[in-house]
Parts: sequence; structure tokens; C-alpha cells
Amino acid sequence: MVSSSLIAQTVFQFKLIDSVTQEVLEYAHIYNIKNEQGTLSNNSGDFEISADLNDSLRITYIGYNKIVIRVGNIKESIIELSPSTNTLSEVIITADSQDLFGIIRKSKELLQANDNLTNAKAYFFVNTSENNKPIEFTQMFYNAQISNGAIEELQFKNGNSYLNSNASGGYFLNMNLSKAFSLYNITRVSKTLPLNPYQLSKRKLKKTYELEVLEYNNEYLKIEFIPRNLNENYYSGVIWLDSSDYSLLKLEIVGGNKKNLFVPIGITEVEELNYKISYNYSNRQGNYKLSHISINYHSNIHNEISREINTEAILHISQYNESFYSPHFKFQHGISDYRALSIVPDTIIFNCLSKDENFLLSKEQLYNLKTLKEEGEGFNSSDFGKELFENNYVIWSKDRISMKKTKKTIKINGVKNIDYQIDRYGFKSDMLEINTDIYFDLEESSEGILVETSSIFDIYNSYNHLSEDLLFQAYVNIYFDLVEIYRLKFLGQLDVESMGREEINDVFKQIVAQLEDDQSLLRKDSFAGQDINKLKMWNDFVDNELGINNFELMNISTDLHIKIR
Repeated sequence: MVSSSLIAQTVFQFKLIDSVTQEVLEYAHIYNIKNEQGTLSNNSGDFEISADLNDSLRITYIGYNKIVIRVGNIKESIIELSPSTNTLSEVIITADSQDLFGIIRKSKELLQANDNLTNAKAYFFVNTSENNKPIEFTQMFYNAQISNGAIEELQFKNGNSYLNSNASGGYFLNMNLSKAFSLYNITRVSKTLPLNPYQLSKRKLKKTYELEVLEYNNEYLKIEFIPRNLNENYYSGVIWLDSSDYSLLKLEIVGGNKKNLFVPIGITEVEELNYKISYNYSNRQGNYKLSHISINYHSNIHNEISREINTEAILHISQYNESFYSPHFKFQHGISDYRALSIVPDTIIFNCLSKDENFLLSKEQLYNLKTLKEEGEGFNSSDFGKELFENNYVIWSKDRISMKKTKKTIKINGVKNIDYQIDRYGFKSDMLEINTDIYFDLEESSEGILVETSSIFDIYNSYNHLSEDLLFQAYVNIYFDLVEIYRLKFLGQLDVESMGREEINDVFKQIVAQLEDDQSLLRKDSFAGQDINKLKMWNDFVDNELGINNFELMNISTDLHIKIR
């Protein structure tokens, strides 16, 4: 559902180039000083940003003089940056490396001083090709929590993905790249992920790395770090610091053949791996904050045949101190992005988030996306995602479901597990748990208030220790049908053109309370189908609301007398 009201916005598109060579400048930071929104140029130097003609943009790119320019003064949509003059400092040149270790230490202290947990909106995309053929394009939106210049947590909002089969008929997926962004903190040690100078004490830093100044000017100090022992879990890379106070501008980690970072599934083997991880920071509201993280890697893998894989992935922090509306749904802990995608009911919110997001895809990226849409499979346009993964969720349809008897061990509060509870007390109510939910997402955008919903059966948190007779299966389906009935009631009570966000939330809470009351009454009337006559009353209610007669579909007669075992 969407309202027809529109919010006026002016979106400008510009290209960023080198003033001397006229070459494009990719992934530069652009910041609107007035509305405090930032974006990046893409790998073609293009970017778009919401602004008024009188707004000023601050544009920074390492190796170039930063500028502040009024939008109305930009001619022919072209912005030129001048390269920084590389004037090396005699102090830095003549000092020994002990000074550099102290500088890194000071830079780390500045980073750790910004330890307040900050909310932000984040956009993520990953573009993968195999032997120069596009095989994956994924776009995601998250609510991010950021501290110490690193991602603490990413909470899924919405997204979409397109995949194309590879030469051997299977699919290549970067399963947990976004999780890797939140797992790796540049100031905290990880046993499996690459170590860098910001994770070490000054003493350990001296013992582990050699430091060398590559460039030093009025804009930045560029330091290369090289591990003294190449056999350990230490990686080389480059650090860019603000030359005035040593605030971190960019940390680039380069590695190769560290196979523990990329774990293949099944019989796939990693023959070669080279990658680059980059943390980038921009000046927002007077402080340097995380702007984007990029991962680029090249890999040769073998699974029946040898394949060359190239992936680029970027997580962009678009807006600080703002958050998307979080979907009303409890995703299973640790669920991958692709499993989350298969739950999202529609593409309305995704399309509007993509439109409102100021990050421009380049022509090459758009071509790959277009190719995958035409030749591949999309997660949100078919049952492809549900078929590819063993999904823990069922979305309601007129197809009937069955709930098998299982010995699944479920941990519950106050007792060891459900088997212990059943053995000790023997209550039938402990032998069956049906978890259902209404997936509800809302977003305010330039196109108005958007609402997406679906009825969900949570397989993972449901279990059955009872029999599987017809009355039981009818009970399970009627229980799930109630979710769909109240989902439709919720949509029927909405007027998105006149209601605000809080009003819609209030309606949803009332609907959920009514659903829970009815499901509780159904359990009381005919738990697991024990009372056929009362269950028949609920069956007739569902038939009247949805046009689905479970008794008729399952050939159940009211003359049946089935006892739950």
C-alpha cells in the first residue's frame, strides 16, 4: 500500500574529475553541509545528492585538495579537484620510525575517543562476476550501529538480489559479506580475521610491523605498514591520516591466500585469493566518521572446473543519527542476508529505498544488474529464494500446510528443554507449539507512507510431539489462517493518505492483540483439534473470511471422533 502524496525534492547529479588529467575520481566523499547528508561518487566519478541551489557541498578525496562549493556555482555538472602538492616534511623524513609508532598510537586514541554508539542508515551492494560474466548483484538496506569508527551491528531492513547460474549449473553467493563488516572491528583483536596496527598496543606494534612514510603534505600523512613476520596472521596495508591532528582518513588492508577468511561450501576449493579491505572516513559535523567500507577480492576456485571470481562490495553510511523503520518481525538470530531476503513480501519499499538512496550505480554496474534481471533469478520476484535455501519460514497461501511429529529439542525458559518438561509434567499443551507472526514493514519516503505485510509461519520455533491426524492438521491450518484474516483486517483499516506513522503502528498493535486473543480462544476451544464441534465453528469462520473450508479440503466429517494421542 502507498499513499499518493509526494514530498518535493531536488536531486542534482554531478561528475567528479581530476583537474589535470581529467580522469574520473571514484568513491570520493561528498557532504551537504546544510542537510548533513553524505554520498559517494561511483566508480565512474558520478554522484547525485539532494540539495538546494544555495546549499554548499564539501568534497574530499585523498590525494586532492578538499573544496567547499555552492551547488548553484557548479557549471555543466562537472566538479574538478586539484591534486595535493606532495611536500614531504623534513621532521618526518629525518625522524626514526619510533615517531611513527607514536603517531599511530595518537590516531588510535582519537578513534577510540569516539566510542558513543551511534545509529545510522546504511546501504550495501555486492557485484560479482565469474569469468567476466555477472553472476550476482545484491543490494541491501540496514540500520547500523557504529562505535569507535567501526560497525557494531547491522539490522536488516530490506533488499533484493539477482543471481545467475555458473558454468557448472550452480550458484555462487557471497553469503555473509555484510556480517563480515560488523564482525571486524579495526580497534579490537580477532583470532580469525586480519590484524592491523590499530588493534595492537604500541609495544606490540613496534614488534610486529615496520612503518614507512610514503607521502606527507598539508592534507594527509600516508604510512605503509609491513609485517615483520609474513607467516603470522598479520597483513600489510596503508594508513592515511589527517596531517593536522592525525585523525584516521583511510585504512587499507591488503592480503592474499588467507583462506580462513573465505570459507567455501561443499567441495569447492580456493586455489588463489587476493583481496583489499578499505575503511574510509569523512568529516561530518566537525568530526571524522566512518563513511564507507569496501571489499574487493579476486579468487580462483575449483568445483569440477576452475573458475575466476571477482567481487566488489561497498557498505555506505548514508545518514548519521537517523534510522529506518525496523520491520515488525523477529528474524532468527544469525540468519543470513539471503534467508532474510526470501521473507520480504514485496518490492515496493525496496524500490523506493533504492530511488531515495543517493548512491549512483555506474553504467557497468547497471549493465550487470540489467543482465541478471533478464537472464538470472530474483529473490523477490518468485519462489527462487525459498527454493534455493531450506527456509525456516512459510508465507501464507491457499495451499495447505502439514505439521509433522518431531523429536526436536527446544530450550525454554526455566527448564532444561521441552522433552524434560513433557516427561516431568505430561501436559499436552507442552507437546505443541505453533509460532506465527505478521510481517509488517513501514517506510516514509518521497512517495508517501509505504506498507508491506505478509503472514508468516515460523517453522524454526514451532514443534509437534502429538499425532498427525486430520483434525490436528485442520487445527494447524486454521490457526495459521487466523493470521491471514487479521493481516487483511489490518490492511482494511489503513488509510495511508490520512494516517501518520504512529497511527498506523497503533492500528497494527490493536490487530496483533486481537489475533492473539482469537488464537488463545482457539487453543482453549479445541487444542490440536480435540473438540471437533468447536473446531468446526472456527472452520466456518475461516471459510466465511477467506473462502477456505479446511474440513472439506481434508475430508473431515463431524461424525468423526478422533482422540489426540
